Amino acid sequence: MPVASLRPAGRKLSALRFGLLQVLESATVFAMLAHMLSHGLAPRTPRTMAIDIARQSFNLILAFGLSIPVFFVTTNAWIMWIVVPLLVSRWSHIRRRKRDREAGPPPGGLPPANTAPGDPAPG
Repeated sequence: MPVASLRPAGRKLSALRFGLLQVLESATVFAMLAHMLSHGLAPRTPRTMAIDIARQSFNLILAFGLSIPVFFVTTNAWIMWIVVPLLVSRWSHIRRRKRDREAGPPPGGLPPANTAPGDPAPG
């Protein structure tokens, strides 16, 4: 193990590099997904799966991207890597539930389906 990684400044630099790498990786996944969907390269991909992948990528970009400037202030910015995705996920879940309640039940009394035309049948 390099001596620089044992010093606080070395750990800070390693964490900064890791955060930047994760931002780039998540942005790459998001760009690949957008390219595949826009060019029809994944015609049988369920809409909900694509939305989930995009949302996860966005959450990671947000968490790691926000942590990078915080690392210049404190070495504990890595906590954001855990907390931000959880908070964003929880917030969007609450928003979705509120929107579904305001919309009311769909005609016919069936629960709302998160599918689009061409998605496989649930089950």
